Amino acid sequence: MSSPADGANFQRPLRSSLQVRLTLGAIAAIWGGLGLGMLWMSWRTERMFLSDHRAKLSAMVQQMPDQEVAIAHGSASQSDLQDMVNRLSSANTWLWIRDHQGNILARSNNLQVSENQDALLDLSETTTTPKILRLHGQFIIWCTYPLQHDGQMIGQLYVAKDVTRDYSMLQSVNRDLMMGTGMGVVTMSGLAAWLIWRSLSPLRQANQIAEAYSAGSTNISRLDPDQVPVEVQELVHTCNRLVDRLSQTAERQRQFTNDVSHELRTPLSLVYGYLQSTLRRSPNLTEAQQEMLSMAVSETERTIELLQGLLELARTDSSAVLFNLEPVPIGEVVGDVIRMTEQFKQRSLKLEAPSQPIVARADREHLLRVLVHLIDNAIQYSEPNQPISLTLSRKAPWATIQVRDRGCGISKEDQARIFESFYRVDASRSRATGGVGLGLAIAKSLVEGMGGQIGVESTPGVGSVFTVKLPLLE
Repeated sequence: MSSPADGANFQRPLRSSLQVRLTLGAIAAIWGGLGLGMLWMSWRTERMFLSDHRAKLSAMVQQMPDQEVAIAHGSASQSDLQDMVNRLSSANTWLWIRDHQGNILARSNNLQVSENQDALLDLSETTTTPKILRLHGQFIIWCTYPLQHDGQMIGQLYVAKDVTRDYSMLQSVNRDLMMGTGMGVVTMSGLAAWLIWRSLSPLRQANQIAEAYSAGSTNISRLDPDQVPVEVQELVHTCNRLVDRLSQTAERQRQFTNDVSHELRTPLSLVYGYLQSTLRRSPNLTEAQQEMLSMAVSETERTIELLQGLLELARTDSSAVLFNLEPVPIGEVVGDVIRMTEQFKQRSLKLEAPSQPIVARADREHLLRVLVHLIDNAIQYSEPNQPISLTLSRKAPWATIQVRDRGCGISKEDQARIFESFYRVDASRSRATGGVGLGLAIAKSLVEGMGGQIGVESTPGVGSVFTVKLPLLE
């Protein structure tokens, strides 16, 4: 059973979406306008139908004046009245006369043999406005004409006519009108929805620009102000200026990072070499001196690693990295990474792969670096006795590589930011774990450069699964 909160959550997007509100408003206006027009036309055609038949019936009873005088003076015999109603009646027209007391003075012969006789003779209402009556599947129009003499009511002439054929045609026309109106409403509603969607496209593009930049993308296209309505051109110009400023800022930031990394890497390498050389003379150093030198060497190594990561990230962000995309058996690349890890990290990895080779469209060297970063991350946040496994699979159009660890895990809030530069989930991501916080950011840039996708699924206290998807070679 759905709760009121579920209904509120469903209605909130409808209230907050400008496109939905405009579309619903346009559809309501179209339905209202065409619907009212259809109802008016239907009413109008029925009025015309009744007026036409009333005119015909009126023309028929114009022959009654002499009989009115006769009825008033009591000189009209039953046979005279019967002859009159028989003369005026036809195959589909019935007549009968009542006096002012309601007694039937005469009725047409065809009425006496009609299956509708009882129902028609039961009509006691007097009306000069034609009415439609349905009897035994037939549509009958009927009305009354007052018989007067010297201003006094002396009786009523009842006239009924079978209009089933004409009225059925009128109903058919009304049905066609309703169907045409419905089709018109659907067509115009679809056209209105498309026009509203197209008119709001600049707002969606501006939102996409903001989302792309917030996601770290620097390849953002500008909007064409000539292709948007006048009302949003100022917004488009503002977005374009914002894109230009953000692009310039990002470019200056990359240039600064690249320059600083280049300038610092060489002197730091010299310092690192000097510290290592000094540390190798440990017999001549005190224990405190050896400890301080070891700390200096460790920090220098970390700083050089940081500079190297910054340079690599700057190159990938600025599209300076070239990608040689070719058919790559990902099983072979994963095997190379496993052997390197077991040799240099002294950490065994488990591989799960199908017997049939999986070939992806990728850059072999860049894929190797991506896997190294992911495995290094898994090693940093897993205990030495915890297993790390790699799983290969295929599901068109992707070749998939999963790196699974049994580490501390990542909360939902942090998973969206885990691929940001220098981002650390919590205090556990500190100097004690090693690394500089750039590996996952570099891996993301490289994977996207190869036309792939990278993501993470994690449960705190259980572990994490990093998934790399690359285009599967047909």
